[in-house]
Amino acid sequence: MITMKNILYLLTVVLLFACGESNTSNNTNALEPNDPLIKAALYNITQLEKETVGGSKPLQAFINYANNNANKLIEVDKDNIIDALKTAQEYDHVFIAVGNHTLVKITSLDNCKASRAWGTCMPKGNGYIKKGELVKQSDYINNIIGIPDNQKRVLYLFK
Repeated sequence: MITMKNILYLLTVVLLFACGESNTSNNTNALEPNDPLIKAALYNITQLEKETVGGSKPLQAFINYANNNANKLIEVDKDNIIDALKTAQEYDHVFIAVGNHTLVKITSLDNCKASRAWGTCMPKGNGYIKKGELVKQSDYINNIIGIPDNQKRVLYLFK
């Protein structure tokens, strides 16, 4: 038989779970995709080094922002990299993410170096590889994003 005491107990348990979930969602504010500090990384990728940008996951925070705000996204591989880089010339800010562990901002589409692995001239870029901590990179992007393989690589284009 259901008593008033059992109903109150059940209601208390439900409220505790509901409050616990709202506290958890408040902790994800560091990954909020519209964070103006993350947007600042479009102009200066070193913004991602600040703890206020994305908390312990700044690359993922930027990728979330880019997925929601980029003017165009292109999943790149060896077969389409040439066309993707040509398209990138029409945009002001160009980034490539590899999974959620590498992010590179292309700094010069004109300054490039031939890559046999990618079959094209790969541009210069600055970015980060997450190896526990962020490891800053500045090189031709083929040396940062690695050789073509089955990892997901997304080109984010912003006007």
